[in-house]
Amino acid sequence: STPLQEAVARGFELELSRLGTPECYFESLAKELEAKRDYMEAFLLDVGMIPTVPEGGYFMMADWTPLESKVNLNAETDKYKDYKFTKWMTKNVKLQGIPPSAFYSEPNKSLGETFVRYCFIKKDENLQEAAKILKTWKEAQSKL
Repeated sequence: STPLQEAVARGFELELSRLGTPECYFESLAKELEAKRDYMEAFLLDVGMIPTVPEGGYFMMADWTPLESKVNLNAETDKYKDYKFTKWMTKNVKLQGIPPSAFYSEPNKSLGETFVRYCFIKKDENLQEAAKILKTWKEAQSKL
């Protein structure tokens, strides 16, 4: 085995010996991510999106179509609505999402159009800033 393989194996052996303890990286990471995921779910719900809460991973998909009447996608020239929405949000609200249709084959891209993908393995202050950006935008929408 290579030195890198040996190092990875030793790291896994160490973490396996820590399973079930607070020192275990895998368990501490899962708890940290669960809190971040739940926080993101709450602020996406608050703005009116419908999040799909993952049981693992670092990303959350959210149905953005409840906001469709509050965004003007006419100026965006992309073929798929998720691209239009993420570009519009980036330009106008200053919050970047990922268009999930980017991960679909051409015949299936329309399956992802009603969703946006957000990453929640971020510093807490970055997630708080995202929540603030969306809250400010929501409040501005209610005044229109």
